[in-house]
Amino acid sequence: MPDHLHLILNGENDSSSLLRVVQAFKSLAAREARKIGIANLWQKGFYDHVLRDSNSIDAAAWYLFMNPVRAGFLQRAEEWPYSGSFVFPWPNVPVAARPFVPPWKTKMAS
Repeated sequence: MPDHLHLILNGENDSSSLLRVVQAFKSLAAREARKIGIANLWQKGFYDHVLRDSNSIDAAAWYLFMNPVRAGFLQRAEEWPYSGSFVFPWPNVPVAARPFVPPWKTKMAS
């Protein structure tokens, strides 16, 4: 998406820090953006959601992959050049039987 980023991250051990990972990523990306004249790349902070059910990972991944389709940028998720995974060939992930609904959308509906 042109104005935000979604990630699914899995800590490698108990000392893994989401805050440190996000800070490092945003810092490196901002540094590179400044080189090409882009200032204020990121908003302050970030929103996180812990996936507690291992079955929900595929559903959450499909929610992310379908985001540019829902936004009307393209017809098929595979067409978005910025989607991908370091862990699996993502277009082969089966669509989850129970779709992922982000907590912020669940709260808005109730």
